[in-house]
Amino acid sequence: MTRRSLDRRTVLRGAAVTLALPWLEAMLPNGRLGVRAQQASPPAPRRAVWVYVPNGLAQQPLKAAAGFQLQGALAPLAPLSSSVLLIHGLAQDAARAHGDGPGDHARACAAFLTGVHPLKKDGAVLVGASADQLAAQQIGNRTRLRSLVVGAEGSNTSGQCDSGYACAYSSQLSWAGPSTPAGKEHRPMRVYERLFLDEEDPAFLETMAERRARRRSVLDFVRGEARRLEQRLGQADRQKLEEYQDGIRELERRLERMQQGEQQARALPAPPKDAEKNYPELVRAHYDLIAMALATDSTRIATFLLANEGSNRGYPHLGIPEGHHELSHHGKDPHKLTQWEKIGAWHVDAFAAFLKRLTELREGESSVLDSTMVLFGSAIGDGNRHNHDQLPILLAGAVRGGREVEFAQETSLNRLHLAMTAYTGASLPRLGDADLPLDLA
Repeated sequence: MTRRSLDRRTVLRGAAVTLALPWLEAMLPNGRLGVRAQQASPPAPRRAVWVYVPNGLAQQPLKAAAGFQLQGALAPLAPLSSSVLLIHGLAQDAARAHGDGPGDHARACAAFLTGVHPLKKDGAVLVGASADQLAAQQIGNRTRLRSLVVGAEGSNTSGQCDSGYACAYSSQLSWAGPSTPAGKEHRPMRVYERLFLDEEDPAFLETMAERRARRRSVLDFVRGEARRLEQRLGQADRQKLEEYQDGIRELERRLERMQQGEQQARALPAPPKDAEKNYPELVRAHYDLIAMALATDSTRIATFLLANEGSNRGYPHLGIPEGHHELSHHGKDPHKLTQWEKIGAWHVDAFAAFLKRLTELREGESSVLDSTMVLFGSAIGDGNRHNHDQLPILLAGAVRGGREVEFAQETSLNRLHLAMTAYTGASLPRLGDADLPLDLA
């Protein structure tokens, strides 16, 4: 039976809840619900995600073996090797001192996506708009959220944190303007509420209070609309909708457990360092939220700061109590170097799990990853040298992968950002020292 197709922007509404939907067969033009469409699906939205790792990454472990065999730290990416491109030779010149002395961590984070050398003056803030936000200005009106900006550590917005540089530089990756951070959110529950609650709805505060007080799922507020929608769907779509709702419930339970753990830790007489955060679960939650936002076309632009640049958090789940920043200054000490590499390998593993999740989220015959460019890297190469060339950069998803590319030394990282923003449909004439997108063919 031929029925009128669903709009790709269809949402379920109830009180202040706005539940965007994943791709369904019913969204095909004049599709036949419950059977495979005979005509081609319209193009999937094009997206870009930037994931930043602080304190640099070991160089050699990010090199492939002969035949593009992904081993060692890269082994978790092996099942996705055809979608992975290893890029060498890129540099971010704006992260260098240029006469300003120490402060490489602040400069690295501030310059990574802006391509602008940050001002160093009594904690003042002046850098530039970042590539993700410049793209969001052009394509953000196509989605409910212009962009998603998240991080696994809180933000410092005042004072000095790195040799006279403003704290904001080290804790903000995304910039709406030269002096305005884009508003990184480090609390997964708050990101979750941004995805599903409409803050402009008159019932927002009441709905949020009721949901928290009675531990209600957002699904409870759209149950009636969900049932009516199910009656219009074919069997495959009904199953996909059920799986989507199950995923939301599971994520809600995880976020609630995280909140309870944080509250219990804060109640201790002397909470241990970072006790408010189960870091591995925190990272996983943010990755899952980004994946959900992309799959529901709630946004097409996202950035994730895995930890503030210069972060000295420990990694007890890896048996590493020492601080990350401290270990990055390894001085070629075998123990420190091994521990630092182990932290980097764990981040690659978590990133691989994120990519795998994007492959599982289907849009007809393709996956969300197929239409998403995902960058993973840093504006510091060797944490011990604080160099800003030969940067560790992985690109995955909508790219000709299964290969390793060595660009000429000092090729601007900003050219890669221009290529990624151009892929989304945005047109940036220039970013920092670059006016030509990197050729990724």
